[in-house]
Amino acid sequence: MKDQSEKQSNSVDSSNQLEEIIDDVQKLPRSDQDKLVKKMEVYSGQFPHPNILKEFENICPGISEKIFVTGLENSKKQYQLDEKAMDYTQKDNRRGQWMGFILALVFIIVGAAFVFKGYPYLSLAAFLAPVVGVVAPFVTKKNATSISEDGEETSD
Repeated sequence: MKDQSEKQSNSVDSSNQLEEIIDDVQKLPRSDQDKLVKKMEVYSGQFPHPNILKEFENICPGISEKIFVTGLENSKKQYQLDEKAMDYTQKDNRRGQWMGFILALVFIIVGAAFVFKGYPYLSLAAFLAPVVGVVAPFVTKKNATSISEDGEETSD
């Protein structure tokens, strides 16, 4: 989770730097703008740009293979961690569903006992409590999910 926020932060920083450079160039007089180099490369990704990789290879032969092997190993480990996280989330959800079912069943049994004892209002409350408990998460989940300005669905 921390790595993702750092990557997003780095991405935002680099795009902010790029915007600053463009703004600075646009502030220059037209004659000076023409004197500037007209080629700008921006590259982002898991591996270095091929030209940079060639330079690395010239300095330290064999380094490009090590970079790729390390990157692939990191990808495999990240995939395994993601799989574990999904499994744990699924187990937690399943456990919560069973606990909710058992709790609803207890309320229904208590409500039935109140009916037989002659307490109609308490039995009504015991019967309605699980209904509210089941309906409430669906209602609040729909309200918590909204669509952002760029059309993506977000959760609050």
